[in-house]
Amino acid sequence: MKYGTLGLFFVCSAAFAQDPATQPGEQEPKQENASTQALEIRTDLHSEYLLGETMLVRIEVVNERSTEALRFPDLSSSPWLVRFRITDAQGKTQTRYNVAAEGEEPRSWEIPPRSRREVVLEIPSSSTFKSGEHTLQIEIKNGESTQILPTHSFRLSRAKPVGGQVSYDALAVSRGGHQVLWTHDAQDGADLYLHHAAGEAPNRTLGNYHLLHLEEPVEPVLALSSPQQVWDRHVYWMKSERSLRYARLRGQAFRSSPRSLNFPYPNVELVGRGSTDAEGGLHIPFWVAAPNKKGGELRVASIDTRGRPRFRSVVRSAARPEWIHTGVDSTGGLRIMMGSQGELDLYTLDVTSDLPAAGIRVLQSEERVSHAEIGFLPETESSPGGMAIGIVARGELSEEGTAFEVRWTSMKGTALHTVGGFVLKEGQKLHSILILANEFWGVVSEANGAHTLFNSSGTQGPVPADQLGSLVPFGGEGVVLRRLKNGGPVSNFTP
Repeated sequence: MKYGTLGLFFVCSAAFAQDPATQPGEQEPKQENASTQALEIRTDLHSEYLLGETMLVRIEVVNERSTEALRFPDLSSSPWLVRFRITDAQGKTQTRYNVAAEGEEPRSWEIPPRSRREVVLEIPSSSTFKSGEHTLQIEIKNGESTQILPTHSFRLSRAKPVGGQVSYDALAVSRGGHQVLWTHDAQDGADLYLHHAAGEAPNRTLGNYHLLHLEEPVEPVLALSSPQQVWDRHVYWMKSERSLRYARLRGQAFRSSPRSLNFPYPNVELVGRGSTDAEGGLHIPFWVAAPNKKGGELRVASIDTRGRPRFRSVVRSAARPEWIHTGVDSTGGLRIMMGSQGELDLYTLDVTSDLPAAGIRVLQSEERVSHAEIGFLPETESSPGGMAIGIVARGELSEEGTAFEVRWTSMKGTALHTVGGFVLKEGQKLHSILILANEFWGVVSEANGAHTLFNSSGTQGPVPADQLGSLVPFGGEGVVLRRLKNGGPVSNFTP
């Protein structure tokens, strides 16, 4: 599919009608005056769709051949002008289409030269189609004529995630819901999808949007961003040890075809998550190991909107940090946290210059920080709120076990408030933790391989090993564990 000037973008669905099933050989509608059309109609149809999910079709009407503005039915306001004829492997055909409201008249687009209009339409009730091979023919009514697009073959298969990550970004979720980037293992390669779920109810799927077909599965990363840019940020993945591919979202699709980035280093390892800044630049943190493999250098690839890269230094270290986490500020600027031997360092990347990242020691080793994440606190009577760091600090060892404290600190290390604490007994390890403004949730791995969910109030109960995932708040009353799952593609386990 080609891309160009941005036109209109809608996802349309409405009441629909379905013609009775017809048999092969039934007379097809005639395509009249198609050869006189100066407009080109394009679609984004692909070879495989997800079983049980709504099928979405992007239709572009492009005016590239004429030097004058041309008119075409406005499919965004008149989706009933489009009919979808689906034939299964047994030859049974169904026609699905939307129904116009009584008295509603079609409108028209006026498309200037070298411009386009586009719409994303839902094939009505397509989630009920059965698995297997199908063909699709799209018919568009244009006045007295019907334009028939070429027949397209496709298959319906269960979701099979083979790459991706489920994460929780508090401010991004409040603005754009839960977004999960994942790779589907297709029959002839791999498909990159964006899963969208409701912010307050992550178990309510809003859509699975096809982004790109690939020759083989990849491990994609969805960049961090400010809340205003959650539908306008980047996706990237490693193509080889020294090269990377990236593209920028525009809603539920890519703005353009992916670009390549080649690293001038022998081996590159992506760390944390990159960010998309307010100007549309992409910043990707990566680690370059030293020849002795013990130390190395943390750098950031900053790519401007024209695709020009800058490889910026963050810090060199004789030993690799124990952990590296990232976050963003209100402009999408990248913040990088590093922890080693209980210390907490914070580096800020100035997205407006070519300068190396500036770093400060937020907490000294005696604070014994074992985990940290950047978050945002709400404004209260005693606190202005804003960006802050939630930390887990190791305490003293006693007969009961090792004590840990969960608290919030400012970006410069000033103590804000304590959320609570917990104790790990011998043989237990902290599997994951979610730090909220005034409470926390965690999962502990037991010595016998079992897992237990707990929160600020104490132990809550067991978590089956096959339900482990990312902790996500659910409706302000609890949490769910979200993970990629065959057939899901995202599973939501409520303890």
